[in-house]
Amino acid sequence: MLPKARRSATLALAAAATPGQDPGKLAGRVYAANTAGAIVGAATYLAMGFRTFGMNGAIRVAIALVIGCVLGIAAERLQEVLGRMKVVPAMSHRG
Repeated sequence: MLPKARRSATLALAAAATPGQDPGKLAGRVYAANTAGAIVGAATYLAMGFRTFGMNGAIRVAIALVIGCVLGIAAERLQEVLGRMKVVPAMSHRG
C-alpha cells in the first residue's frame, strides 16, 4: 500500500488532469518540477547556509531539521495508531 502522501499526490494529479490530457505526462511534469525545486533548494541552502552558519553550523541546522521532521512523522503515526485503538475502561475492584 502506498504511503498517505503518495496516494494523495496521485489522486491530486489524476484530478488535475483535464479531459484528453495524458495523466502520465502531467505526472512527469509535476515530478520534474519537484526534482528541480529540490535541486535549487539544496543549492541555495549550500550557498547561503554555509555562508551564514559555517560548515559545522550548516550541518547542525540540517541535522536539526531532519530530527524535527522525524519527530513530526513519528508523532503523526503515533496519533494515527492511538486513534485506531479501542479504549477499554479499567475495571474497579472494590472489596
